[in-house]
Amino acid sequence: MCSPNHTTIGHFVALVLVLVLGCATGPEDDGRREQVEPPSDRTTSHIEITDTFGHVVKLEKPAEKIASLAPGFTEILFAIGCNDRIRVRDNWSDFPADAAALPAVDGLEPSPAIIAGYDPDLVLLCFRDARSLKSFDQIGLPVAMMEPKTFAHVAEDIAKLGVLCGREERARKVAAKMLRVKDEISLALKKTDYRPAVYVELDGADPARPWTAGPGSFIDELLALAGARNVASDAGSSYAQVSAESIIRSDPDVVLLLGNKNIDPATAVEMMEKRPGWSQISAIKQGMVISGLDRDLLSRPGPRLAEGLTLLHRALHPDGEAK
Repeated sequence: MCSPNHTTIGHFVALVLVLVLGCATGPEDDGRREQVEPPSDRTTSHIEITDTFGHVVKLEKPAEKIASLAPGFTEILFAIGCNDRIRVRDNWSDFPADAAALPAVDGLEPSPAIIAGYDPDLVLLCFRDARSLKSFDQIGLPVAMMEPKTFAHVAEDIAKLGVLCGREERARKVAAKMLRVKDEISLALKKTDYRPAVYVELDGADPARPWTAGPGSFIDELLALAGARNVASDAGSSYAQVSAESIIRSDPDVVLLLGNKNIDPATAVEMMEKRPGWSQISAIKQGMVISGLDRDLLSRPGPRLAEGLTLLHRALHPDGEAK
């Protein structure tokens, strides 16, 4: 068996991080509005939305058999009461627990032929895939491609999925709750000027070159919304490897460990403290290393981002919680 080189491994890990943690990889904003507006009265006999890439999705009736090919979609469908319509999911969709009982397909390279075997009337993709779109079109399967870039975009896409499933009211309530949490935390932050510098570690398997969340990631945005500064905000990509020296130089006030779920949080902290030079970091000196937060709450583009934002704000500003 051949062994992939380091560059190939790095690119693969980056791809997996983007697809598993969330779809956002580009600019922070594309001008979409933050409020969730109710759909206008329909003057046509079909359901219609425009997806992230300007592709018009038309359905003759609300979707009843859905191929949900990203964890965020699956969580949204459960949240708006459409879980019984999911015919197949991607293999990363593991929340809520009932999702694990659904049939699964490869989430990195979904096969239109295999998915067609589940006879869906709507396919949900979390990235632009022109080749798959053409293949799905050829076999007559409607596709919606949604790649939210921000917290507010997720709320908008929840509302759009509600339209496609005929659950507009429930979807608007879920989306509005997300935005309300964001507004409440923004109001709470006006009471303090404290904005801690935070280093987020996603993977420390190579302690000399750990992976972190950079600009354009949901984690980067949630840090800002929670009242913090990401020390990797100038990294070259949404998910990037950085040098240990650069982290030590940045001297973060807080370290957020979002690494391997199979490692005990306390053990992960001890391992970090033993790295050469890391003991001089202010966060480690002051015991401000946060571990145990569910990474999915801070990275999956679904309604649980609001829960992640709340927990992050609470951890960073324990005396100034949003009410």
